[in-house]
Amino acid sequence: MGDIKEKFKKRKMNWKKRWKKIRRGIKYPILVFFIKVFILIFRMFSRKFVLKVCSGLGKLAFILVKQERKKTIQNLTLIYGDEKSTDEIYKMAQQVFVHQALNFGDYVHTLHYTTREQFSQIVEIKGEEHLKAAYEAGKGVLSLMSHTAPGSFQPYYLLLWGIKPLPSPDPCPIQRLMI
Repeated sequence: MGDIKEKFKKRKMNWKKRWKKIRRGIKYPILVFFIKVFILIFRMFSRKFVLKVCSGLGKLAFILVKQERKKTIQNLTLIYGDEKSTDEIYKMAQQVFVHQALNFGDYVHTLHYTTREQFSQIVEIKGEEHLKAAYEAGKGVLSLMSHTAPGSFQPYYLLLWGIKPLPSPDPCPIQRLMI
């Protein structure tokens, strides 16, 4: 009797794995299709409108994606548990989702930007003269950026200014520091 139960459990587990692969095979192409449609449609609207819609989508995602919402709240509670109230942490978690959606909206809206003039419509650049002077003098420039929407465009700015980054001799030097 025990052998029959074990065989049934194995078949059930195998079926779950197969069904998961089938679902992924269906889900991902549909998801990619909708993302492409989303990108094409959003390019037709102003950046202000796109960001407003993305803000709403971020709030909606916060409500719908329970598992990620819980993880975000737990992580923020670990960091700010003593300093912030539960309500403040909840609002911060919602803002994480909103800002991710805003980053995506900015990315989608600027995918086709290829000139400095296009980027300068949405970002104010300060200190460009220092970067150019160091680059023209043959000095190295260390460029640091944050994980905010305008900061994530920094590599594109450098290329548009004609500054070519040097390749790293070690593809991932940070790995040497990891245990």
